[in-house]
Amino acid sequence: MKVICVAAGFLLSCAASASGASYAEMGYGSHGCTQFLSDVASPSTVTETIYFSWAQGYMSALNYSLLARNESTRNLNAEPVAAQEKFVRDYCGAHPDEGYDAAVAGLFTSFPEVQTPAQ
Repeated sequence: MKVICVAAGFLLSCAASASGASYAEMGYGSHGCTQFLSDVASPSTVTETIYFSWAQGYMSALNYSLLARNESTRNLNAEPVAAQEKFVRDYCGAHPDEGYDAAVAGLFTSFPEVQTPAQ
């Protein structure tokens, strides 16, 4: 319960809103790699879990978009989550000026394609 409260508080403290503003993406994916690496530098895994929850939702949405166009999707379960998180950390370490979303997009494209059944 304590972890849930901490996570909820962290999410609320990081939420940004501006009336009338328009965003193509929001949430942790809009942070840069440098911010992500700084945020996950502490020994707590809660922050990385929050970031990676965003990543999983983003990749799932990418797959749904591909499905809607009858295109091949990606197998999001091709690697264990720990290996996926490491990919993102390594990507951000190598590309500190890019966005966290770019690291997640790199992870997504590293997964094997899954052929969409003909409809």
